[in-house]
Amino acid sequence: PTRRSSGRQKGCAFLPPLISSVEANDMGMEQAQIDAVAAVLQRWDPLGPKAAQYHDLNGYETEAIDIIANFSLARQAPESIVRTVINQAFDLSVTCADCAAAAAEISKLLR
Repeated sequence: PTRRSSGRQKGCAFLPPLISSVEANDMGMEQAQIDAVAAVLQRWDPLGPKAAQYHDLNGYETEAIDIIANFSLARQAPESIVRTVINQAFDLSVTCADCAAAAAEISKLLR
């Protein structure tokens, strides 16, 4: 399977379209910041064994960029941002509780 690139779910918070790391850098995101958030997502690994099925996973870099963008735009709880990005990217149903530890770590990196 591939990630949902723009099929954002109804009823969820606004999320910008997926952007590339080049565009992210143009927006002022530093690659080190993207890598740090992606590393948190890799340790958490919300896909688990299903990750091997995604040929375009790229170490959760795309989701890291989306999360960083939403931290700067959205006024939501960190776990809500992480949950929405992950659920929309992979058509999962993780809860805020599932995301809490990763979201707290990401929040420390971004604030």
